[in-house]
Amino acid sequence: MNFSTRHLTLSETRQFSKLFTDYVQQTGALNGYYAFPPDEAGLMASALSLKYNESHRAVLAGAIQAQYEKAGVKLPEALHQKLAAEGTLTVCTGHQLVLLGGPLFFVYKILTIIKTAAQLSERLQREVVPIFWMAGEDHDIDEIRSVQLYGKTINWNQTGGGPVGRLRTDSLQPFLEELAQVLGNAPGTDEMKTALDEIYAPGRSLTEATRRFVHFLFGDKVLCLDPDDASLKKLFIPQLRAEMETGIALQPVSQSIAAIEAAGYEAQVNPRPINLFYITDTTRERIDRSGNDFILTGSNRIIPRHELLAELEQQPQNFSPNVVLRPLFQQHILPNIAYVGGPGELAYWLEYRAFFESQQIHFPVLMPRAFMLVLDKGTASKLAKLQTDLTELFLPTDELLKNYIKRTSGDQLSFEAEQEALQQLFVTIAAKAAATDATLRGAAESTLQQMKNSLAVLESKVVRAAKQKEETSLDQLKKLREKILPGNVLQERSDNILPLLLRYGMDFIHTLEEQITPGVHELTVLTEQ
Repeated sequence: MNFSTRHLTLSETRQFSKLFTDYVQQTGALNGYYAFPPDEAGLMASALSLKYNESHRAVLAGAIQAQYEKAGVKLPEALHQKLAAEGTLTVCTGHQLVLLGGPLFFVYKILTIIKTAAQLSERLQREVVPIFWMAGEDHDIDEIRSVQLYGKTINWNQTGGGPVGRLRTDSLQPFLEELAQVLGNAPGTDEMKTALDEIYAPGRSLTEATRRFVHFLFGDKVLCLDPDDASLKKLFIPQLRAEMETGIALQPVSQSIAAIEAAGYEAQVNPRPINLFYITDTTRERIDRSGNDFILTGSNRIIPRHELLAELEQQPQNFSPNVVLRPLFQQHILPNIAYVGGPGELAYWLEYRAFFESQQIHFPVLMPRAFMLVLDKGTASKLAKLQTDLTELFLPTDELLKNYIKRTSGDQLSFEAEQEALQQLFVTIAAKAAATDATLRGAAESTLQQMKNSLAVLESKVVRAAKQKEETSLDQLKKLREKILPGNVLQERSDNILPLLLRYGMDFIHTLEEQITPGVHELTVLTEQ
């Protein structure tokens, strides 16, 4: 299958925050909140300045190997051997363990680290390995249990309050059955259903199933890392203890947030006195202080200070960094030069540079992921027939339809010239009236305003009649807009990868990868030919 390619600026989409676009455009207001620019020069500088604790490498490589063995998934040997070798660097992205990957940007994030690592390995003449950080310690199951396919929402009827990565796949059968019905019987569907049944087979954790799904999509091009691991958290015990005892994140992150807000931006996350959770298979409770002791805020259970600190030393896997502390954990255990994320993620990472520097941990390049839009042949054909440019679909719906009506009807719908002529006419009329009696000027102006209002009402009626005449075309426009902005968000934030794989084949993953240029931040539009 062939595709044509077009590139839109992020501003043309009207879908990105001022903070994110200012960051991508490197405006001065954000200069102090990142260490390296999100381009090739920044990546190279980050690689040259990283000082990684090589004593962590054997633990990291061993943990990854053990995780693959436990999951029964074939380890990408070549990447693992590179990671285990002294001097190898990483590029990382993270994501929640959403069923079937969730929205398309899950795929775009991983493809971005794959392409970035390959490019850097060549430029640096040094091995760079892509790492997918499996955020299985998050607990909000409502965010990960539904998938959008062909405009339908499929839900996993599962509840739980602990880390989502520890949930079991045993209750997924109804979800898979509904999925099979939605996928239908198009060519390739049976093979897809068989693969997904195996990936999400009963008896696995969601983390293990997600690891299988990632390699189903990307083969051996990426290494998956589960941070919910005692050996990895053991490396982070000094920072975890310091956070519990003195709160190492609160002051530097709060100061950065205050400065960012003073510059006119909104804060994304706010630190707490202790940025840690206590986790079991079924619970995730925030740790707070209670006098000289600690309290788990979910159950209100008070734990003596010495007891919880002792447990930290013996069972660090019971302690989970939150969104403030997790990036520090990631950078502490990985030889990482860049974190690839979406607009929301990178916005909160910008709050952390001072915190990282206070802990003498390398602050990576904050690299935006790829942004993509895939259009089928029918969509492109309808746009051409309606003589509408793709960029117009990013306008608010009312403005889109109004512009179309004006374009197809010429000047017939606008009474702007008539309003101007009326204004000029009443200048003369008002002058004549005032010359006879100065008090009549007000009456003339009132009459003018009444006529202007009547003309505006007539213009609205004419536009409404034109819309009724063009009803079919306007309905098509609204449907086209909904296709690229489902629910008024970009396609990549709603649609899933499976329909695209069934339409274009598994090689479509490679087609997407080829379109990514690390350090170039735009929306890439692929249109089926």
